[in-house]
Amino acid sequence: MKLKISWIELSQDLLPHSDLDSPEDLKLISNEILEAFEIGGHSEEIELDDKILTITSIFSSKLLQDIPKSIRIYEMGRWGKLLSGDVVTVIGETITYALLNQLFNISINDILPFRNVKFLGTISDLAINIEKYDTLRKFLNAKSGLLFVEAKATMTFRRSQIVNTISKSLVTIENLRYPDNYGLISYIIKYNNQLYDLMILIKP
Repeated sequence: MKLKISWIELSQDLLPHSDLDSPEDLKLISNEILEAFEIGGHSEEIELDDKILTITSIFSSKLLQDIPKSIRIYEMGRWGKLLSGDVVTVIGETITYALLNQLFNISINDILPFRNVKFLGTISDLAINIEKYDTLRKFLNAKSGLLFVEAKATMTFRRSQIVNTISKSLVTIENLRYPDNYGLISYIIKYNNQLYDLMILIKP
């Protein structure tokens, strides 16, 4: 699978953290993130290993059959009514986990912790101990801390829906990582007939 990656980095100072901030502030920031993606294109392109995708599909939050086949359908853009919301959720998680493994050598074992409690709604998909991974530590220019990750995907490019999802994910991430840790929202998007991962990185 060929995947274009678009990295967008945010300082936590740009995000609302007090009662003085309104939901509109967060929506404005989310809209600007999406605009930056639309204008900026991609930072790099990667060929995801299908074998890794098969493995990471096992550790998604919903136990579904033949996830690699659903990913191929998603990649071709011929899903019609074949893919439910649950399937799209799993596609986002599977691709994100495979990408983290391939880019930063994140162990599959570190993908497991939050799977069974995700339904609580106050936790991210996973948290990674930055100290364990030299490549990730150098990429973040960090000595220690946690990286909280949210994995998302969408079937169609609807701006309002994507902006709303980004806003919700930012709230989840900030509730967990603020003020000293790191956050990553990985959003799989089909845009202009190409497959992208919008990677929103939040730094303290």
